[in-house]
Amino acid sequence: MNKRVLKTVALALCVLLAISGTVAAFAASDGGTDKTVSEADAESSGTANETKEAVKNETVYVFTDAEGNVKSITVSDWLKNISGRDTLRDRSDLGDIVNVNGDEEHSANGDTLVWNAGGNDIYYRGSSESVLPVTVSISYRLDGKKISASELAGKSGRVTIRFDYKNNLYQTKQINGKEEKIYVPFVMLTGVLLDNDVFTDVEVTNGKLINDGSRTAVVGIALPGMNDNLGSDSNVPDIPEGFEISAEAKNFSLMNTFTVAANSVFNNIDTDGLAADADSIKEALSGLTDAVKQLDDGAGTLYDGLCELYEKSGTLVGGIDSLAHGAAELDSHSDELREGAKKVFETLLAAANNSIKEAGIDAPELTTDNYGKVIDGITAGLTKENLTAQANAAALEKVTEKVNASRAAVEEQVTKAVYAQAKENVTKQYRASVLKAVLQSKGISEADYKKLPSEQRNAIDTAVSDTLAGEQYTKLIEAETEKYMQSEQGKNTVKSTTDAKIDSLIKEALNSAEVRAEINAGVEKGLAGRESLVTLKMQLDEYNKFYTGLNDYANGVGSIYGGVLTVKNGLPALTNGIAALRDGAGRLSDGITEFTKAVTDKLGSAGDVDLAALAERLKATLKASESYNSFSGLGDDMTGSVKFIFRTDSIGQ
Repeated sequence: MNKRVLKTVALALCVLLAISGTVAAFAASDGGTDKTVSEADAESSGTANETKEAVKNETVYVFTDAEGNVKSITVSDWLKNISGRDTLRDRSDLGDIVNVNGDEEHSANGDTLVWNAGGNDIYYRGSSESVLPVTVSISYRLDGKKISASELAGKSGRVTIRFDYKNNLYQTKQINGKEEKIYVPFVMLTGVLLDNDVFTDVEVTNGKLINDGSRTAVVGIALPGMNDNLGSDSNVPDIPEGFEISAEAKNFSLMNTFTVAANSVFNNIDTDGLAADADSIKEALSGLTDAVKQLDDGAGTLYDGLCELYEKSGTLVGGIDSLAHGAAELDSHSDELREGAKKVFETLLAAANNSIKEAGIDAPELTTDNYGKVIDGITAGLTKENLTAQANAAALEKVTEKVNASRAAVEEQVTKAVYAQAKENVTKQYRASVLKAVLQSKGISEADYKKLPSEQRNAIDTAVSDTLAGEQYTKLIEAETEKYMQSEQGKNTVKSTTDAKIDSLIKEALNSAEVRAEINAGVEKGLAGRESLVTLKMQLDEYNKFYTGLNDYANGVGSIYGGVLTVKNGLPALTNGIAALRDGAGRLSDGITEFTKAVTDKLGSAGDVDLAALAERLKATLKASESYNSFSGLGDDMTGSVKFIFRTDSIGQ
């Protein structure tokens, strides 16, 4: 996979990481277009995690074409068995459900799933055809004229790329005695990476540009449906529901874009004290502003943590011994240990992500929650059969390109051969005609000609050949031959013969010892990479045991010293790449700080408004957000969280 594409992945998932600390519970939904979330769901969604038997963390991966049209949806679910139950009852409308991190089995009755958990967490994946709560659409203009994504590839001129987001999920609420739609509020963050060799003079609305010299990273933000929620008469400035990128393009091409959608930044705002007075409204708007600013805080925290990690990476290996000794004082220093263990885990995951990216594998960024599912998903696809198919396809593409480069020379040879054959056929026709005329002049029949002595027959044949060699017949033969070559039959013969020759050369090259050796080497490299990933997951699992034990020590988890020692052996490799990751997080922090300012300023500048109506709208908006915590479904004894990641196809890559 192209390294620039991998950096686009990293950008998008860094944004996701910046908001992941704010992602709280969402309520169950069947995913219909412009559907109404029931009042019952809204009221039941606020049950505290501690009263539930499990927590369902859900990541929805949406794969689209370059214009945002959905091609497929894959959902990854993690059921955290917080009560250690033998069975977990879940609800899901997913198809093709697969356990990706264990051998626990399930039974299904409609949309109800019963997992034989045996006290374990459950990780599973499935496909969905449900309508999304939010969607992304992308349009393009070249020199002011609308153009499709496919037509834009390779073009040059002033290009405008517009991202629009549609909110499909709402509740019907009574506002000032009227029924109105209140949309579940989603924050949409989109990351785009532009090659500076292709794009210059880049501008963005409702976003931020970050230029590292060779590429320009663009991050855009929008809140679709928020304008409708606040009301057209609220005097609150328009809140963006999309953003635009414009640039001068040369031979246009665009890497994959990534969009993260989440509503959880609004879920921790207290609505109990919200009333129709200026102070209450101000406090609520401040809460909304603070919620969006959590994006900035998350990015800043990420940057600070990486800076600290970078500064101390040289002593990290030695410091792990201190962590082991500190396990004995866990009860009195638990907070410090938790923070230290978290940073170590994040460092391990950063090193793992670098390894995956360097291998050219397209995969979501590894986190503490998803690393097992992601690595298992990667290794599941790295079978000998799949690797062989991929290697054969790559070899075919390479060989075909090389052979087609010589097509002109092959066609020239074929044309000469077809011409020679055509001339021979025409000559035979004229020879028969001349021979007949000579025999008639001598009063000899064709039957008698064949009975003549060889000397007489040879003399006649010589006379015929001499006649054909004359200028008259030479011109006639050449003219008839050229006429055939210019005919559709002649052209088709040249083309079909050339195509057959090209196909033969391709097959010959594919069966050559050199190409077969390259294919076999590629397969072996892939298999070796699979084993490395399996080993990597084992190492992460070992540390995860320690990490989980540390966080659960109050519940009777035993010694963590052995787990710390296991990690110690692998720590020297972790310092590689920390500096680059730190710098990238710094740019992200600076960027989010700037591009969120416009949004938060708008949210905080309500002006002269109908306070009663605005209070109702704000309260309804926050309640709507609290009500949504699942895309595919949620068991009765579960709380949930969900996030959406949209990936578009590249253009001209």
